[in-house]
Amino acid sequence: MAENGLNGFGARFENWRRWCFANGRHVGRAGSAEGGWRSPQHWYPEDPRPPAIDVPDAVLVNQAFTSLALLAPRQARIIKIITFRPYLRPQYQAQKLGIHYLQLGEAYHRAKLALAARLSD
Repeated sequence: MAENGLNGFGARFENWRRWCFANGRHVGRAGSAEGGWRSPQHWYPEDPRPPAIDVPDAVLVNQAFTSLALLAPRQARIIKIITFRPYLRPQYQAQKLGIHYLQLGEAYHRAKLALAARLSD
């Protein structure tokens, strides 16, 4: 998924997201020990596991996210709600953020740009 203006940040963001889910950070729930297990059923590909998590890079992105939360709490809240609460209906996510649900995509993109800018500092 190529995102304009993020220049390779998408892979780092996905790595950080997976690291947060695995460690129970920013999600409000503990990660499952069984989360890495894949059923050996015949319709799964040969190697269904995602690439290994790059922990040092994930820690750097997490530090940038934490500093973003201090400097621009609204941007951090947008990332937190949309990334770590995907089970919520878009209308409810938008209500918690105080925007219209059709503006979620644009707000999320701007928040990720702010995080990428914090990371490049």
